[in-house]
Amino acid sequence: MKLTKVVSVVLCLAMVAGIAGCGNKSKIESVIKDYEKALQTCDEDAVIALSDFNNDEIKEYHVNLISNEYHVEKLNDWFETISSTIKVTYDPKEIEIEDNRTTVKLTYELVDYQRVTADEEYNNADELIEQLKACDRTITFEGRITLKKIDGEWMITKITNLDQVLFHWGMYPSVILDEA
Repeated sequence: MKLTKVVSVVLCLAMVAGIAGCGNKSKIESVIKDYEKALQTCDEDAVIALSDFNNDEIKEYHVNLISNEYHVEKLNDWFETISSTIKVTYDPKEIEIEDNRTTVKLTYELVDYQRVTADEEYNNADELIEQLKACDRTITFEGRITLKKIDGEWMITKITNLDQVLFHWGMYPSVILDEA
């Protein structure tokens, strides 16, 4: 009888540990989804709210990457159109939590604007932006995101290769610059 009770207690503890692990993974996945949405909407404040960067220089770098504050309407339209196509994928099975920290491999997929601009000459920025919206050709980049549980919340502490994703469209086509 005692052995049955011991086995029952051990199984209960294992289930509680498993449920806690699942809860952590779902919270991590939620942070990644919120991060994706923030990238799609050029919301640097949302990325900062999800983050705990360990120094102001890193924080400023990421704010500048994500920000769409170019103060020129056509550049903003260009940036926002491409940002809206960003999709972030990952394998949930690869989320392994150790010491309240995890690093997740991400794949960023977005419209391949360079192929759109290479296809033909555009007479105005609006025409080019409409072609971007209609484009189904994409490009992918690999990156990693590190999260740490801080005061009970999962926070982003490091993002790698985001600059490659965001600078993919850093060279503006002449029709955009002409109208800016």
